[in-house]
Amino acid sequence: MSSRVDDGRTSTVVLEVSGLRWATEKARVEAMLGRRPGVVEVAANPVAQTALVRFDPERTSTAQLAGWIRDCGYHCDGRSVPAHICDPLAEPGRPPEAEVVLMRSDPLDVPAALLVGRATVRKMRQNLAWAIGYNTVALPIAAGAFEPVVGLTLRPEIAALTMSGSSLLVAVNALLLKRQKLPRTSGGRQGVAAADLA
Repeated sequence: MSSRVDDGRTSTVVLEVSGLRWATEKARVEAMLGRRPGVVEVAANPVAQTALVRFDPERTSTAQLAGWIRDCGYHCDGRSVPAHICDPLAEPGRPPEAEVVLMRSDPLDVPAALLVGRATVRKMRQNLAWAIGYNTVALPIAAGAFEPVVGLTLRPEIAALTMSGSSLLVAVNALLLKRQKLPRTSGGRQGVAAADLA
């Protein structure tokens, strides 16, 4: 999908301008590009880190526009944004990165990697549930919300100990991930713990 639009005499292109963050930089890019031959209109956007440029294709090109943006000190490889908006620093024509990187040339390690990934997400959810539950109960008690009703309160040192205990419980739960059993690999090892692959 291209962002380039031709209306007969002018073309419009939306270029990625990574590093563009402030209104002063926006004005600098607009002023610098606006002075170039063939540029009719420039609208830089620091939020999207793009520049919409309307230009005369007989007097300038997208490659020259990208070069002028680079002269300002910003990254621009001259491609329209929609084609690479998810990865603005990707090299042209380069395939996307792999989702799983194998440390050995054994494709049977992929199920083990997926198993470890799922187990990690499960541990994260368990830790999040514990943290939400603990904070839902302990913070109102520590703040004294239940003192007028049932006379329940926590002294500051006890509240600090319970908070440390909560952090310890989350850390121990995360360490239990090392006990995850993995499927058989081509080396014939079955039931290998996740820690053995690290």
